[in-house]
Amino acid sequence: LIKTQFKMADTQLALDYVSGKLSLADFASIFATKGQVAQELAFRRAARQILKEKGSLADCLKLVEKAIEGAKAGSLLLVAPHMVLDDLMDVSTIRHCEEIFTFMEKHVSMWAEPPFSSSPSSFQRLLRLCNVLKRRLSKAQNTELCGRILIFLASIVPLTDKSGVNLNSLFNASNTTTFDDAPQDIALPADSVVDVAFYRKLWSLQAFCCAPNTAYPAAQWPAFTQAVQAVLDVFTACKLDTPAPDSVNDGPYFAKYLTSPSLLHLQLADSRFRRQVLLQIVIVLVYLKTPTKFKRDLALMPVQLEWVNTTLERVMETIKDTPPDGAAFHRTVQHVLQREESWVLWKNEGCPNFERPPLKRTAEEPIAAKPTRRRVDLGTPELTRLWNIKADDSKYEPPTLFDFFKDAAALLDPAQCVEEQYLPIHNDTFVWRSLRLLVRNRIDLCQEVTLPHRPMADFLRATINTVVKADGVDEDTSTTLVSVAPAGGAAASSPTATETASS
Repeated sequence: LIKTQFKMADTQLALDYVSGKLSLADFASIFATKGQVAQELAFRRAARQILKEKGSLADCLKLVEKAIEGAKAGSLLLVAPHMVLDDLMDVSTIRHCEEIFTFMEKHVSMWAEPPFSSSPSSFQRLLRLCNVLKRRLSKAQNTELCGRILIFLASIVPLTDKSGVNLNSLFNASNTTTFDDAPQDIALPADSVVDVAFYRKLWSLQAFCCAPNTAYPAAQWPAFTQAVQAVLDVFTACKLDTPAPDSVNDGPYFAKYLTSPSLLHLQLADSRFRRQVLLQIVIVLVYLKTPTKFKRDLALMPVQLEWVNTTLERVMETIKDTPPDGAAFHRTVQHVLQREESWVLWKNEGCPNFERPPLKRTAEEPIAAKPTRRRVDLGTPELTRLWNIKADDSKYEPPTLFDFFKDAAALLDPAQCVEEQYLPIHNDTFVWRSLRLLVRNRIDLCQEVTLPHRPMADFLRATINTVVKADGVDEDTSTTLVSVAPAGGAAASSPTATETASS
């Protein structure tokens, strides 16, 4: 009786914590002396009492939320929410279990973050919850919920977790294909090269595709080679016609095909069926010739290895000849096989983690020098020269606006009598460099560039006068600048201005 009273008291404390009558700190301090088992049992009994008295799943999920809140704060057990969810699923129907799982999906980001992700027991209990629920579901009637469970597990399981790498390279032997081993007759056209023997050999290949290591024994090798040879002979003799572009569509995809003998002639006319069979043969042949540490004593003899290489080339050519877009599908298969080599190497090394810790540089370690930049060709000599200028070369430091425009201002003086066509404002290089300097130093002056019906020469003429006068250069100074120009008038001044602008 005393033990029962203590249990009821603990359950009431959990209910008071859920309802808000008891704070998290008070609840954690009370159970600090009672132990973790008492705290876990209090939550589980509280959930059962809520279901018994109210029958409300929403109130039970509120209890789970309070348990999650305490676990994230570090005051409650990390497995407390999992225990309550496990009990709820045990006593709930499939419809209610779907509601519980929807609650778990809403907190998927929380399960994948500390402190839950850093606790192995928390992850194992969550994995057990999903697996138990998945076993209760029907693959035919609850297909969507089964897929949601798999997506949920993929979201919380790390990429490098060992549960998804198949360390021992085991095959799914349960994926068997049954067929009529002794068909009486096959409805085929009179000129068809397909017979009952081909039907048996075609579907007998599925046993080797399910477990490729069964082809290594000497007793099974002849059956495997004869089946592959028969399939390639029929596919080569009965080639498919290239369909019209309008008739090609994606259509439904079938992971498994029916094995009825009456459907064989229709399946042979389907390019997707042929590609699936050929791709299965490619996978088996690549597996047989690729050395892995999981094969133990299984290996091919030189004659068998030569046959595998020759047959693999023939299969790839048959894939290329299978319409539509056989060449594109052939390239895709080759790319997949190249990726497979890296995958096999990773498996042979024991599936090491993909993640790498960040590099740590000590204070004494010098920073590596910046690599030398290669010379870039932009198509024109002037742009190429400007692009490849070194930043630390003081010879090519951009000039100030006054230094760049002062010679142009002197040439723009009407007293110099420089012909309009020789003025620097009509030189493309000078215009380009002027706009670059203006954007860098005086962006406010560039607003008039976009004005319609205003030539660029007029804009630069006004801008040069504004910049030169703003720096204290009046008309007298401009005259002084012109007076020191070389003798010869405009003809002598124009080359000097052009040379100054291009430099």
